[in-house]
Amino acid sequence: MKRSLFAMVLLVIVWNGVACSEPASVPADSPDSQNTAADSPADTNETSASTQGVPAVATLTKFEVVDIPELLVVGKRISDYADAQPMELWQLWNRTHADRIFKTLEGQEGFVYDKSRVGFRYGPTDAEYIVGLLMKPGAAVPEGFSCHTLPPGKAALCWVKGKNLFDVISNTDRLVGEAFEKAGLRQSTAWRMELYSPARNTTDENGGFDVNSEMVVDWYIPIEK
Repeated sequence: MKRSLFAMVLLVIVWNGVACSEPASVPADSPDSQNTAADSPADTNETSASTQGVPAVATLTKFEVVDIPELLVVGKRISDYADAQPMELWQLWNRTHADRIFKTLEGQEGFVYDKSRVGFRYGPTDAEYIVGLLMKPGAAVPEGFSCHTLPPGKAALCWVKGKNLFDVISNTDRLVGEAFEKAGLRQSTAWRMELYSPARNTTDENGGFDVNSEMVVDWYIPIEK
């Protein structure tokens, strides 16, 4: 997770298609109802970070094991993520706003699974990284976009809340690691996904997030079988 967290720290400093995969049936459970649930903190005991040299400010406000249906991650990609320079990662996130890729994807009515902005890392050597949206199977992939099929499985949904993005990122590893240990679970390294919900974070006039204000980052981390 370290490399993915580093990518997001950078944000504190600033900030007609073809089918991606064969169509598949959409899960019976409504994504809209899932998104609504994710917008209201669960009744859990918040866990504060208290590592040496890191202020005990950020908290883990939600830790829940959830079933992830088959989904598509569609957006802009870096194919050498593990070796990417900070400027490349910064440019990737900013290009998604400049090119209005989120608006483009949101235009596919009925195929958007979640409107939260996604940073998705996958591959055995952390080689691939996509910034985009979660889409339902059968969604079109606009020209110039990349797509990865996320297979169904169990994952831990972790909300980390802090006074700003740097606070969140600085404390996520410890908070999530402690939660997994307490639950008796092991993290899989198959992929990592961070989501930024417009409903729960302050956005600017261009649709970007105000990383200097209070933020909540949703982490989906696969559970090792």
